[in-house]
Amino acid sequence: MKATKILATGVLILAALSLQAWAIEPVSVSDRAVVLNPERASQMVKQCSRRSPTEVSGSWMPTLGDITLIEKALPQFIAHRARLHRPASAYCRQYVGLISRGRKIIYVNALLASEFKDRDPDAIDWKKEPVVVCDGGGDAWGVEFDPHTNRFHNFAVNGTP
Repeated sequence: MKATKILATGVLILAALSLQAWAIEPVSVSDRAVVLNPERASQMVKQCSRRSPTEVSGSWMPTLGDITLIEKALPQFIAHRARLHRPASAYCRQYVGLISRGRKIIYVNALLASEFKDRDPDAIDWKKEPVVVCDGGGDAWGVEFDPHTNRFHNFAVNGTP
């Protein structure tokens, strides 16, 4: 009887761990940055007025270390982009790990933070769902980050409002 209880408990623990692996929650990095569930990757790359990663064959969950590298490098990267007239701190950032053209990349989807202030409570929660903005100019942009080279690639600003 005791062995049966131990076995049943072990099975329940394994089942719970398996379910947990499938239900990856978004990871909040700061009040303006979040790593989205890899299952949301296909939605993230369907941007309507800017280039986004192509030939996406899969997704993965970036580490906190990966995101910390991006967060540290982003202010300088943005400062050298003529089409952006605001600092990195002015944007909410969504991160998702993708496999594009056979390489792991992290896609950054950036949206002007003031657009989310005082939003309708029924609106999309940017910390849980990918946000797609059509047009908007420098208020919305995206860039790919290669965690192997620690470099940004394929920066794209949304179309003109």
